[in-house]
Amino acid sequence: MKYSCALYKPFLLLLIVLLHGCAFPLEPADQRAARTETLTREIMALSSVVSRQEAHDFAATAVETSAELGKKYDVALSPWLHNASILVGVKDRGLCYQYAEDLYASLKVIRNEHLQMHYVAANRGQFSEHHALTVVVRDAPWDSGLILDAWRKNGNLYFVPLKEDKYPWIDDGIAHFTTAPAVQ
Repeated sequence: MKYSCALYKPFLLLLIVLLHGCAFPLEPADQRAARTETLTREIMALSSVVSRQEAHDFAATAVETSAELGKKYDVALSPWLHNASILVGVKDRGLCYQYAEDLYASLKVIRNEHLQMHYVAANRGQFSEHHALTVVVRDAPWDSGLILDAWRKNGNLYFVPLKEDKYPWIDDGIAHFTTAPAVQ
């Protein structure tokens, strides 16, 4: 039996309206500052070669960009409901790969000596397909770093060591991102 788009879209729209309260609100500035400090420490823990300034600049940009993306995409729903609102045409942007691309665009311009980013994917080709970035120490294995996921909590940057995350990440192979070296 084939389902009609005429029935599918109104059902999704109704579901979105009913579950509107299931979202993560954007964090206030003081909570983003605390998140920045935690991410700074996590990045520094990747290697003793990463300075506090380098880690902080990267972390602050990641956390603030994530919040800006949450506002830009006008996220008021849980991530999967936001995706549904894009599918039915209510919203234009805010899928996980778009968060990853936009986050990368902000992070790639940060001057540093020791950090690299990789674009990663999980569950490729499945309904639960997901995309994010990972940050690692330059020339370290792609899976030795931290996941940076701006989508998962609606613009409140989620980060965790890649090997501790629930997703089965793979190096996407589409791109290998390296941030600009520091000016000496």
